[in-house]
Amino acid sequence: MQKISVPLAVALLMFPQIVETMYSPALTSIQQHFAVTSAQAGQGMSFFFIAFALGVVFWGGMCDVIGRRQSMLAGLVSFTVLVIFTLYATTFTLFLIGFSGCAFAIAVGSICTQTMIRDSYQGHKLANIFSIIGISIGLSPIVGMLLGSQLTAFGGYRWVFGGMGFIVVGLLIWSYCQLAE
Repeated sequence: MQKISVPLAVALLMFPQIVETMYSPALTSIQQHFAVTSAQAGQGMSFFFIAFALGVVFWGGMCDVIGRRQSMLAGLVSFTVLVIFTLYATTFTLFLIGFSGCAFAIAVGSICTQTMIRDSYQGHKLANIFSIIGISIGLSPIVGMLLGSQLTAFGGYRWVFGGMGFIVVGLLIWSYCQLAE
């Protein structure tokens, strides 16, 4: 069995949290663009967490039904489509639907990657990899906030979602080339 590489596993596990934290700096831009209150703009995070939890359940089941590689690729493709939808949403409701869909789709990065790691490694090596991942995930909010802040400063929330799209396409290509079933 070909093992998932540690750098790819770390990137896939960090990405959901990076997406979550990239959103926060863009709240003012979202609020202004859609002419909503700050409380309404903040609702996106509530929708994110609910959709993410549902996505974990869905993608966890799909890993067993269609396989780990196919689930990962399907989730990353779904995120790509949904981030483009969110980027071009014309109303705040469509924006929330798109962002919720992104959260649902990117949950694959969390559950499917953990499953692949457990399939690939055992014992001391598994514990070692999870310690590396724990440290990396601890850094993801910093990475997400820095990226979100910089992208928001350059071009508002659209740059943030464009950045998310750019990153996920890279992850999709990397996963397509490296992941085996």
